[in-house]
Amino acid sequence: MGTYAGGIAQVQGVPIGLAWFCAALAGMAMAAMMGYALLRLKGHYFAIGTIAAVEVCREISNNWTDLTGGAIGLNLPIQAGSPDFIGRFFFLAMLGLALIAFLVTIYVSTSRFGFGLRCIRQNEQAASMVGINVFQYKVSAFILSGVLASTAGGIYASMVAFIEPKDAFNLIMTIEVPVMVMLGGMGTVFGPLIGGVFYVVLKEFVWAYFINWHSGILGMIIVAVIYFLPKGALGIKWKSLFPKAQAGAPAVREKGVAS
Repeated sequence: MGTYAGGIAQVQGVPIGLAWFCAALAGMAMAAMMGYALLRLKGHYFAIGTIAAVEVCREISNNWTDLTGGAIGLNLPIQAGSPDFIGRFFFLAMLGLALIAFLVTIYVSTSRFGFGLRCIRQNEQAASMVGINVFQYKVSAFILSGVLASTAGGIYASMVAFIEPKDAFNLIMTIEVPVMVMLGGMGTVFGPLIGGVFYVVLKEFVWAYFINWHSGILGMIIVAVIYFLPKGALGIKWKSLFPKAQAGAPAVREKGVAS
């Protein structure tokens, strides 16, 4: 949604910075509407509802040709400057947004709101019994995520200067984001960062060496990692990986006591 909101704003002559702000507002509005509709669902129903929402948005953008350009796509104004300057500009813009998202994550994790979200993750019924509005907390988190994701979409639209429905509402990308979080560790500050780096490196490696089978091999690796490491990379108990060193510690202590 942020991709089209920011792109359409630029086509209408809105300055690039303000267009990104429009993308954030559009993402906030869409996340609020989808949150109130989808977050009442649970489990597989929520996943199916999310996929259905992505497909509905893609079909709307495909057919609303006057606004979105339809399947042909929407051309955006190309930014002035040398290729090096433009590349550096958008790199810094994305890096700045990533830093903002990281700082927001740290703030939320140490706030009362973050404590409520952790309670909900552990046990929704118990959280509700202690006075936490479970549904409202979920919607608020959904809106916050929507604002950040839509802003990234607006920056992406400005960078590529072209939008089409299959890129703006990409089902694979919708699945990739939670996969990155699970690989790193859900409910942690550094988990999404580690999972994102790991996923991109793994994806590029599989693409480079197994181009004909990259999708299947990548899928099997991800399933295996999630199955054997359900808490992600940050959930690994590193001490259990070195039982010899751990077993030797009591002997050293006993020797010290005996002496």
